Amino acid sequence: MSRLLLTMLLLLPSLAVNAAVVAGMYGQGRTQFSLVVGNGYAYNNNYFFIGVSAGYYVLDGLGVGMSFEKWTNGDPGITKYAPFVQYVFYQSASVIQPYVGAFYRHTIVDGLPAINSFG
Repeated sequence: MSRLLLTMLLLLPSLAVNAAVVAGMYGQGRTQFSLVVGNGYAYNNNYFFIGVSAGYYVLDGLGVGMSFEKWTNGDPGITKYAPFVQYVFYQSASVIQPYVGAFYRHTIVDGLPAINSFG
């Protein structure tokens, strides 16, 4: 019995280290940043937009964050804010890392009522 307990006590710390290594870039405390630049079409106008996004993994695989987009060179001006949450299945043996997520988007269109959406 004591041999089993000793074996478990010796293996337990290595399991925690292994979980952190497996989580890698999706591990607790890691951050994620992105920048997006492009063009879009809305309200019969062509727009140039720029956006930024930042996220923080509060647990292995579980991230929360906020994104922001500003659409310019068109009328009306458009601004978007979107807090989000995502879970990355980092344990997958595949090269592709599947994830699920949810967001709430608040879109401000100059001179028009705000638009709220989620997904």
